[in-house]
Amino acid sequence: MKTLIPATLAVLLNLNVLLVGAEPPDKPQAASTNVASVAKPAGDALQSRMQSVLQTSLMKGSENSAAGLIYMEAETRKLFKEFPERPEPYELLMSAATFCDAEKARKLAHEIVDSKVADVEIKARAAGLLKNLDNVGKPLALKYSALDGRAVDLEKLKGKVVLVDFWATWCPPCIGMLPHLKATYNELKPRGFEILGISYDDDRQKLESFLKREQVSWPQFFDEKGRENKFALEFGVQALPTMWLVDKKGTLRYLNAGNDLVQKVKTLLDE
Repeated sequence: MKTLIPATLAVLLNLNVLLVGAEPPDKPQAASTNVASVAKPAGDALQSRMQSVLQTSLMKGSENSAAGLIYMEAETRKLFKEFPERPEPYELLMSAATFCDAEKARKLAHEIVDSKVADVEIKARAAGLLKNLDNVGKPLALKYSALDGRAVDLEKLKGKVVLVDFWATWCPPCIGMLPHLKATYNELKPRGFEILGISYDDDRQKLESFLKREQVSWPQFFDEKGRENKFALEFGVQALPTMWLVDKKGTLRYLNAGNDLVQKVKTLLDE
């Protein structure tokens, strides 16, 4: 089973809160879900250091997201030297890679893929990131029948700016981001902004109840397969929330739209 990091550094930095994601409550905790779940005994020195690096990165990033990422990479490299045989620090490097600019992300992802120490699942995530980086600037194909029966086809949404939101109701940072998404949607929908949800839930009733309660109106993909859903596998997205932004021509422009979302959307709407 693939594992997830259900928290994105970018979202955490933007919200200026410490939200560490978790596996669904009815699922066993995966070792690589986040740095808190590293499968090592309590008090493990590396685990404690990684927690400290993550928390300090978030604090630094609350004022400047770039500063948080720079700190995370620098401290992670210190951990490589201190714990040369341990694969866990590559979790932190992967987090940094996911939210860096494309050039830096590509460099870090290649480093992870080429590592002799990083574990198989981290390498798989890095390979998935490289694949998606190659797709930036290219047309994105996305077509599905939504949870409520609506037919969704990104091809037919040309002329609009579209956010593709990979999320789950069991992901705290996803829920934390929701008010911002709803406000952005309500503000910019009249100008041609749309959101397409890709749910990683596996309980239809729970998802429908959540959407109704929170008044989420945009169409949701749901196939009951949770973390193994069709688009999770097709696109290799294993970090939640992940937000892609597609321009009016149907071209994938951003893999990390959560940072400065409103400005990114407005810029694409003005093109």
